Amino acid sequence: MFINGRYEGLFDLREREGPSLIESNLGCDNDNVDFMKDDRFVADDPSSPEGHARYIAARDFVVNNDMTVPANYAQALQLFNVDSLAHDWALSFFVGNIDWPWHNQHIWRSPEFDGRWNWRPHDLDFAFGLPQGLAPNPPFDGSAPRIEDNLYPLLGGIGSEIINSLLRNPTFRDRFINVVAD
Repeated sequence: MFINGRYEGLFDLREREGPSLIESNLGCDNDNVDFMKDDRFVADDPSSPEGHARYIAARDFVVNNDMTVPANYAQALQLFNVDSLAHDWALSFFVGNIDWPWHNQHIWRSPEFDGRWNWRPHDLDFAFGLPQGLAPNPPFDGSAPRIEDNLYPLLGGIGSEIINSLLRNPTFRDRFINVVAD
């Protein structure tokens, strides 16, 4: 930002985040939006207990069932917008968001949109290089699982169990690889 011709620094402008963001951008009634931050519901979400239960049931289905079975993968596609998941994770890889996936995930669903769980980018201030003078908010403290001889586990952290399960499906794995490559 320049004020009276003098450089004052880089300013970060963003919308207020929460369930109302989905309402204001997509026209979904806020009362019909299940909205989570970091795998838990926010205080101002009117559907917290029911929405959280819906997410846990969907997550558990994907994690506890073999995603290489076509019928199971087809059900996962009804529960989750896997393209949204793939693009969200690819974006965080690309920008080097070191404050993720341990933090800063927004996951939402609304029957007025498509009824599936969707991811949206959020809080990328630790992306594209750490600002001077700030220490990283973990994750690189040795607690994350290592990628050894295969693609999974891809990462630890919130939501990683979903993507790790989906990566066992060749259709999703190929889609994810192409999203990352693009």
